[in-house]
Amino acid sequence: MCGIAGIIGARPSKMQVGIHRMVEAMQHRGPNDKGEFSDGWVALGHRRLSILDLTAEGRQPMWTADGRYAIVFNGEVYNYAALRNQLRNAGYSFRSKTDTEVILQAYLAWGSECVQHLNGMFAFAIYDAKTKKVFLARDRLGIKPLYYARTREGSLLFASEVRTLLASRLVDRKLNQEILPFYLAYQSVPAPDTLIEDVKMLLPGHSMIVTPEAIRITRYWHLLDDACTAARYHGERAAKKEIHRRLSKAIERRLVSDVPLGAFLSGGIDSSIVVGLMSRMKEERVHTFSVAFDNPEFQDGHYARLVAKRFNTRHNEVTLTFDQLLEQIPDALSTQDQPSGDGINTYVVSKAVKEAGLTVALSGLGGDEFFAGYSLFGRIAFQQRALFLWQWFPQLFRAQFARMLYAMNPSIATQKLKRLMVSNGSLAEVYPLGRQCFSEDQVASLLHRQRGYDDPYTALLSESLAQHSDQPLLSRISFAEARTYMHDVLLRDTDQMSMANALEVRVPFLDHELVSYVMGVTDTIKAPGNTPKRLLVESVGDLLPQEVIHRPKQGFTLPFDQWMRGPLKQLCEEHLGVLADLSVFDGNTIDGYWQAFMQGEKTVSWSRLWLLIALGAWCGQHIND
Repeated sequence: MCGIAGIIGARPSKMQVGIHRMVEAMQHRGPNDKGEFSDGWVALGHRRLSILDLTAEGRQPMWTADGRYAIVFNGEVYNYAALRNQLRNAGYSFRSKTDTEVILQAYLAWGSECVQHLNGMFAFAIYDAKTKKVFLARDRLGIKPLYYARTREGSLLFASEVRTLLASRLVDRKLNQEILPFYLAYQSVPAPDTLIEDVKMLLPGHSMIVTPEAIRITRYWHLLDDACTAARYHGERAAKKEIHRRLSKAIERRLVSDVPLGAFLSGGIDSSIVVGLMSRMKEERVHTFSVAFDNPEFQDGHYARLVAKRFNTRHNEVTLTFDQLLEQIPDALSTQDQPSGDGINTYVVSKAVKEAGLTVALSGLGGDEFFAGYSLFGRIAFQQRALFLWQWFPQLFRAQFARMLYAMNPSIATQKLKRLMVSNGSLAEVYPLGRQCFSEDQVASLLHRQRGYDDPYTALLSESLAQHSDQPLLSRISFAEARTYMHDVLLRDTDQMSMANALEVRVPFLDHELVSYVMGVTDTIKAPGNTPKRLLVESVGDLLPQEVIHRPKQGFTLPFDQWMRGPLKQLCEEHLGVLADLSVFDGNTIDGYWQAFMQGEKTVSWSRLWLLIALGAWCGQHIND
């Protein structure tokens, strides 16, 4: 796990200084080593968090023996040992034990098709010094980020973080005002856009080729296109057996490490399954970590301790006081690469685990998205059936009825219901409503703009789902979850907040071979029923205690509403003030929301206000208005 950076086609003097600034800005991503290279056309930079082959042989940029090809790589390739044997048998030689060199040799063997052979999380760039071509690629599900920017002079920069691009001083710090409504609506920016006007994100499952003549972006994998067709014809017993096999293999792959490795353990279904299967594979006891508070009102660690005892793990429960948590919030805000309304929790957990001695931790992220774990799955499935009948009523009647409901109770819930009733009932229009924070009316009042906009999530889902209407409904909802909320919020937060603490997080539920199979399973088999994530739970047999399976779903909840009215009041007002001073925002509306919140009005939740506070903290660091 590392940080990568590059500059292509800039003036040599700017290139050398720029790449050095970028590498220095990524120190948190790789405290163990660094490397820089520039030849006048391309500059490459790297920060290393050593996980495999801790020797100097793993240093990057890494070159082929003939000095023609160089690579900078962030991530882990879990099938690297098998690929190395395959390539060695084909005549390719290796000097190190790293997965980095395996990617480099795979590129020599298969060119851009090398990505089809990789199982893992990755973002990398390979430079051909002879042809001046740069090949960049990102993993199938977008676990590892890769941002790029075109400058006014025509050069292209890429990096693992947006702030690394800004550190080069070759990219303008200009706020992307056109995308702001969607940050307010969805608590993160829909990819490929970012909050910097000239910065984009390479989409998951995509690669890019840069030559002196052109830039070409290609999609090489897609959740729906690459769903396993054989899974449609498997019965329930066969499906459970195959899921158990693929999940076990996914976890086994992620246990390879030359540094201390363990697992997050919340005591929920997903993390408990990961720990349970790990304990069957490892001879030594599994290291598990959970965070608890000294206030039992919020979390007592009971379920995590129950699972740890069942699997005889070396459990570490990090108990934090609220004062300790409050002290971390300014640091967490300052580490945001892109602002998020949901990243503080990940920062707190990652920091605690890193300080407890781990460098690598396995996570249960992805279980909810692909095994219908959120209540949203059942709600949308019901809505799809109800809206099918509702479409028989005339559009005028539906619109009038929706306006009447909203007039009687003008809340966010009725605003969403209003839009739902006048929608065409398609999943592409219905799904985004379930993830919205600020409504269209509220966004218009916060920004100096007219109400209404073309939603990029609706456009994305309309295009993709229309081509796959034969796929199971739950799989189509999984696609919507994975390509929007999971990718743009959860994975982005996991990367930026864990890497801020030099911690690598591995996510076995996002193994593409497992995901591809589950996406092909029929709704009849996948439907939750009376057991949460029934298919997943039953696939692992009697692994989990019943108390864990049927525990109430509990998030990592902090008393932000109390803090924002108390010890965080000054911090909140400072960051809200930054937004109010930006020309794009309506300062009176921001102040109105803050005053309503301070007076305890239930129409303004702390979580929506925190979106603005996080954005203000980020803009104060990175934007020139």
